[in-house]
Amino acid sequence: MIPNGGQWDERIEYKVDLQMGEMLVEKDGFTFFLNDAVQTMRHTHGEGEADHETPDSFQAQVIRSKFQGSAWKGKVEKLDSSTHYSNYILGNDPSKWANFLYSYSRISMVDYYEGIDLVLDGRQGQLKYSLELNAGVDPAQIVMNYDGYDELFLDEEGNLHITNRFGEIIE
Repeated sequence: MIPNGGQWDERIEYKVDLQMGEMLVEKDGFTFFLNDAVQTMRHTHGEGEADHETPDSFQAQVIRSKFQGSAWKGKVEKLDSSTHYSNYILGNDPSKWANFLYSYSRISMVDYYEGIDLVLDGRQGQLKYSLELNAGVDPAQIVMNYDGYDELFLDEEGNLHITNRFGEIIE
């Protein structure tokens, strides 16, 4: 998870690169920008020359999952920092430049709801999130709304399936 050091819109806290796009971790939820741009670009190599064909169009879908009533004040515990860092020099405005940004494979957004931390963990090669409740905290305060999906359903094990034109997001 790459932190926002001012290089992106202020609503974005972290960005996660996905095979089919990106996931933005925001103050009040997640936004998935899924697309097939990488798959539609073709690179042909022959006789020492590279031919890069850029597609005229690509398919995309935006899915939002928002936590309603979150009380998060911005406190984050960052765990498992990368050994490398990224620099972002975007455009001509130095205020939008960020450097020495280390990514993290695990973060905890403390008191996302009162007494509940939102923990994002990408250590196993797949990003998972969990809501960790302190003793005696009412889980009923957790309310999520989804938008932009094709279909939403629960399977027999209680996993939430968010179908989209590229497949599924399973929570």
